[in-house]
Amino acid sequence: MVVPSAIRAEHKNGGMATERLPEGKTSVIGASAVLKLTLHPTSVSFKNVKIIERDKGSEPPGTDFDPGHSRNGTNEAAEVSETNQLQDNVMAGIFAADVEHARFPQSWDWVCSWRIHDGEGGEGTEYLDGREIMEVRCHFSFSEFYRQEIWGPQRYHLVTISKFGCCVDRDTVTYRNKYYYHHESVR
Repeated sequence: MVVPSAIRAEHKNGGMATERLPEGKTSVIGASAVLKLTLHPTSVSFKNVKIIERDKGSEPPGTDFDPGHSRNGTNEAAEVSETNQLQDNVMAGIFAADVEHARFPQSWDWVCSWRIHDGEGGEGTEYLDGREIMEVRCHFSFSEFYRQEIWGPQRYHLVTISKFGCCVDRDTVTYRNKYYYHHESVR
């Protein structure tokens, strides 16, 4: 029996935001992207195989802005399509009102285990997990910068997320996501 040996990703449609954190939303300082994942080898069909992402913790733990991965997309079994694909949403954000006294910069990684799963998913179903396909890190970074405006210096924020080599930046100047790729195969 052939099992997936790797997962590769690209930005869905060249880059698009998630529904929960769309382009232009100004009440949240954050970024989001929808990734199209492909299971390899592509010469084998993994249609109807279920894949699940499991949380292996944050590094470093206890960062102020880190909401924890277990509440954000893990433990949900996803069926693989006939083209060996599935979707992954990456997102991080904090309410603009909460940054007034926050410290910057902050960054952390979520360590993610992508596994084969024989069930419907959910917390407590780890006993239905099969082989690990790969471990991936999802990196988050929140920083601030100042820019001279006609009324004086203005404080802005930049959020960067990277996973599977796909990256997204969003700042509080434009509130638009910038999608690009990092040369590392897995980050």
